[in-house]
Amino acid sequence: TAPTVAVPTTVPAFTFLEDNKGISINGWLIKINNGRIANDSELEALKTNDGLDFPLPEMVFFSNYLSCIHQNSGIEVNFNPVDALKGCKIKRNETGEPDRELFKVKMHHKWQNRTDAHGMEIKQWRDDFDWTYTTTYAATIKDTSGACVKRRTSTKRIDYEMLKRKDPILWFGTTQLYEDDLFDNGDSSYTIKVRVMADCFFILGRMWLRVDDTYLRIFDTRIFHAFGQNDILIETCHQEASKEKLHQIGKDFLLTDHRNCKRPEQVDKKLPSIHAETQLVIV
Repeated sequence: TAPTVAVPTTVPAFTFLEDNKGISINGWLIKINNGRIANDSELEALKTNDGLDFPLPEMVFFSNYLSCIHQNSGIEVNFNPVDALKGCKIKRNETGEPDRELFKVKMHHKWQNRTDAHGMEIKQWRDDFDWTYTTTYAATIKDTSGACVKRRTSTKRIDYEMLKRKDPILWFGTTQLYEDDLFDNGDSSYTIKVRVMADCFFILGRMWLRVDDTYLRIFDTRIFHAFGQNDILIETCHQEASKEKLHQIGKDFLLTDHRNCKRPEQVDKKLPSIHAETQLVIV
């Protein structure tokens, strides 16, 4: 067998942004921001100005974002907490079926009695948003006018072989949009990681949900662009399982092994996949 030969990669000219918050490379401006948790008045502004009229997570990082701007076309790939939380609103089809699996747990009355940003009790349980803060959000992609760019279903796939290469990572960033501990009964969060190499960039946006002894869910959005190509690939993958489903497939340990199965990276290769789709946007 012939030995594996490393393919030399020419590193293009690039510039780091101030405080290492991003990178300018191959006609792309990629930047990330990490700030503090929103206070009560800022949460109220999100409800009033951005339509987030439901009890918000304990921690909303209102100024956090990832922005990737293609400077020639002006198209921007963006992850931000407002749009992510809008995805917690439940959509139903013409027969009333929701766009996700909904469930309650034995402690659901605690969520039903949550308070708003001012500490006022919420008298009536809302059924139009997901109390687990599961979001169907898969990035915001807009043009220079602010209009959402049309995504097309694609048979083209992310080049994972390119991503497996040992090419140097020129810049890496991570940020979090929100988090809630579900009254100490689990964890719900949305995080973003991005890495930039000489030939491409890759983004992972991950919604993670663990409800103790009840449910596991990972909704991933992977975004890939190879420099020199005219498209951006958006891959969405939904994985989830209830306690009963995990028992059926012999994977009870994913909920019971709190030491080794508490974080998404510990279970993402083991959870059943329920949906996978690839779309693309032309730049």
